[in-house]
Amino acid sequence: MTSGVDTIARRVFRIAKDDPLREAVVDASLRYSYRDLAQIIEASSEALVLAGLRPGFRAAFLGMPGAPFIASTLAVQNAGGVWMGINPKYTHDEIAYALRDGEPSIIFAEARAGEAAIGRLTAAARTLQRVPPIVIVDSARDLVDNLPPCISPDQVLVNEIGLLVYTSGTTGEPKGACLTHRGIVAAADLYAERYAHPNLRSLLNLPVNHVGSLIDLTASALVMGGTLIAMPEFDPVAIPEVMEMERITLLGQVPAMHLAIEAATGYDPADIASLKHLVWSGAAMPESWIRAHYGKGIELSTCYGQTECTGSVTFTSPDADIHTLAASIGRPARPQEFRIVPIEPGDPAGEIQVRGDMMMHGYLGRRSATAEAMTRDGWLRTGDLGEMHDDGNIQIVGRLKEMYKSGGYNVYPREVEIALEAHEAVQAAAVVSMPDPHWQEVGWAFVIAKEDVATDELLSFARARLANFKLPKRLFIGQSFPLLPIGKIDKRALKAAAEAGEYA
Repeated sequence: MTSGVDTIARRVFRIAKDDPLREAVVDASLRYSYRDLAQIIEASSEALVLAGLRPGFRAAFLGMPGAPFIASTLAVQNAGGVWMGINPKYTHDEIAYALRDGEPSIIFAEARAGEAAIGRLTAAARTLQRVPPIVIVDSARDLVDNLPPCISPDQVLVNEIGLLVYTSGTTGEPKGACLTHRGIVAAADLYAERYAHPNLRSLLNLPVNHVGSLIDLTASALVMGGTLIAMPEFDPVAIPEVMEMERITLLGQVPAMHLAIEAATGYDPADIASLKHLVWSGAAMPESWIRAHYGKGIELSTCYGQTECTGSVTFTSPDADIHTLAASIGRPARPQEFRIVPIEPGDPAGEIQVRGDMMMHGYLGRRSATAEAMTRDGWLRTGDLGEMHDDGNIQIVGRLKEMYKSGGYNVYPREVEIALEAHEAVQAAAVVSMPDPHWQEVGWAFVIAKEDVATDELLSFARARLANFKLPKRLFIGQSFPLLPIGKIDKRALKAAAEAGEYA
């Protein structure tokens, strides 16, 4: 068991003691109080120890957002283990990679993930040198029953680590970020500091292998004593009805999900009487959407973070105006632990770097990658490029690896995307660099439009807002973007398609 360390499980135990009947998790027809959740965590963590697992073991979970996901995470951590999530949508090879790298001693598979996903998991597990037992669970209470004998790996992780979360792998093989209990609690507390309100009820529908689900939604709601309403999958048609029925007060999604809910149903968030916060992160929200919902009694907000810093480190303020919400990620929550380091002297944009309790312990088994991610004086290099405005708000202008030089000038794709998204007909824009024999590199822009608009009109619109070297040399209007599992635009796939001539 973890000892002397503040954990999310211990926060749950405190609430269970003070207010045992408070509702913690709603999962379909099952409702769990904080007392129910605390009892399941304690019994399950004891069962893991009795199964032979020693502190530092890893446990994998394949399943959906819901009570088994939450209970397994906290039980594994309470037993001194490290929890890792596996998305049921992963292919066989993606699952096999995570299992080989993470070396779990036990795997939980949720029955409702489906036979196909469990089949891929089972086949992938059989490729391992040491095949861990796979335990099928139907509900959170199943975690306690019939655990087989388990063997901890030869090399256990240090006791301070509670989560192993794999990066998306958009720039290479996914890396397992080792997140500490101190960082998990600090990130949850920071989120709670910004969004806490009485009787919090939050929708939980993000993939279990992502910090947005693990930290921003789950951990933060639990430290606030809130209630999580679980939806196994993203179902945009069903969400408004669930929000109404379960009196949701906070809806946190990536922008593509917010847009999809409204496109599928035509609902107006202002019609949900209980709703207090609409939050997005992971990408910018189109200004047209913000303008449509601004000033209607629901606070709009965005925040910024990444896997390696466990949770969000910047937030927009409650009184942020439309432009700030559309063009920035807000202000640093801990200014002394946040800095922007210019790429070149005199350049207002630079790499965002952060430090503090929330930083990862490192990448599992990757010393060189860990060293590359950190500066010599202990700052995490996020790889994101930002610029601080006079009011202290930060604007993301792109990724360090996405920045390109056109005719000797630095071009930041996000700056170009913002210029295009300011047009009332544009729902979203994405810009990637392409080789050019004359300018070295140029930008190609891809746009999703809400209504008919000509490419010449969009280019003319952007020309009034951008220097000539920043203007995209090609512009394409389409119906959708390739997306990562979390809903972010997959620019790697977009660029690959362009290079393959699919947009010629």
